[in-house]
Amino acid sequence: MNTGNTKTTGFFFKFIFLPIIFACISLAASPSYGETKENTDVMLVIDSSGSMKKTDPMTLRVPAAKLFISLLSKGDRAGVISFSGKANALISLTRIGDEGENESLLKAVEQINSRGLYTNLYDALAKGLDSVLNDGRTYGKKTIILMSDGRMDLGNTEKDAKLLDRLKGELIEELKKNDVKVFTIAFTKASDTELLSEIARKTGGLYSLAENSGELRLVFSNIFEIIKTPDMVPVEKNRFTIDSSIKEITVVASKESPETKIFLKAPDGKEYSYGKKLEGINWFASHNFDMITIKKPMEGIWKILFSTDKDNKVYIITDLSLKTDFETLQVPIGESIKVRIWLEGSGRVLKENDILEKIEFSVEVVMPDKTIVRSMLFDDGTGGDWQKEDGIFVMDFKPKESGRYKISFFARAETFKREKSHFFNVFKPVINKADSITSEPVEDTEKEKPVEEKGSNSKKEPVSWFRLIIKFVILNILLIGILYLTYTFRERISDTVKSLLKNKKGNGHLS
Repeated sequence: MNTGNTKTTGFFFKFIFLPIIFACISLAASPSYGETKENTDVMLVIDSSGSMKKTDPMTLRVPAAKLFISLLSKGDRAGVISFSGKANALISLTRIGDEGENESLLKAVEQINSRGLYTNLYDALAKGLDSVLNDGRTYGKKTIILMSDGRMDLGNTEKDAKLLDRLKGELIEELKKNDVKVFTIAFTKASDTELLSEIARKTGGLYSLAENSGELRLVFSNIFEIIKTPDMVPVEKNRFTIDSSIKEITVVASKESPETKIFLKAPDGKEYSYGKKLEGINWFASHNFDMITIKKPMEGIWKILFSTDKDNKVYIITDLSLKTDFETLQVPIGESIKVRIWLEGSGRVLKENDILEKIEFSVEVVMPDKTIVRSMLFDDGTGGDWQKEDGIFVMDFKPKESGRYKISFFARAETFKREKSHFFNVFKPVINKADSITSEPVEDTEKEKPVEEKGSNSKKEPVSWFRLIIKFVILNILLIGILYLTYTFRERISDTVKSLLKNKKGNGHLS
């Protein structure tokens, strides 16, 4: 009988109990729905105060925000917060899905207005932080995009000052502690540009000024490129080349005016425009740009017709990528930046010299004064600061001026073209009277690691309900297993207890 119980128990453990436990642990440790650590959670925190009627009279921040959401990858998540005197979540973090699954996010953006009375930057940022922590994931990137045209204003000077102090102190520290990057956008120079710059610098994000609402589209495109580092093909005189490795393209084309009608001309001469329902083509039109997504695009040279040819973008999904390891957003002036770039196909670095020697590699740097510096990459070690290491080009770049930079890398061959762009800010460190290093404007040269003390009131880690449920299931399975074993071995346990009691009595008699 005991032998039968042992066999039954062994079968239970090997084929039922252990597999269930391993499956639950695996589920708890792994992202779901095909998500990866490359996915990001982004909260768009958008000013809805009354002053926006003047700075954004056509509410162009709405289509610009829609553009950003539409560019995100499947598995990313986005949410929208509107703020004036207080912050209001229009939609919590929502997963980016397939075509047609993002309607709730786009409708939430449409609720943005310009009817608020005050501007509460503290509440806006605090609400954004709370959202990405408590609704966000324990993996992946966490980002806030904060847009405003004003300063902290609640109609009470004393209250404004207190909230500003809390924002610059504990709130920024909490953002840094949780590695939440904040990208700030000022609509006008009348905004608190110094505060918005400080928030971005200290959290590892980037500050942008959109002096007119027409620049918002470009600002959002730049932030998307920083966060997601998408594959791109260069657009030259409104033309771009598509090769066989490209599975999907997204074209963002600028318009001279709302009346401008954009056309796309395919390699076979066919022309496409907004309003025509075509299989495999999605077209979004706004006042100052059009966004067109095409699946399985035709190989060859495409043309964008009637666009301004200014800052047009073509993002692609491809098996042949131009990669870089560039991640820096804030650089002290005079500090050398080391950048590696390489071509990657089917998940591996292309190292074959007979292929690389047929590809023209180059770099283009847009300086703070808008001048452009171009240089070629040579694979024989004679390209100045460029070196080649087993298919990977290595560049040392030392910026000599403070300000905003854009650096773009290009790979061109007869059959394909690729582009990868990055943006970063160069600041000038200054030693103040207290001998502490700051910057012009204030800058952290490295992230500070917050000191946690026992018993402090520091913010607790966000609750993950998914993990709590998994733990609950595992604990219940363990409890069932223990009860099952106890029942199975009840006779053996009873005999063991009787034997122990007997020995105890015997030992007492001998003593």
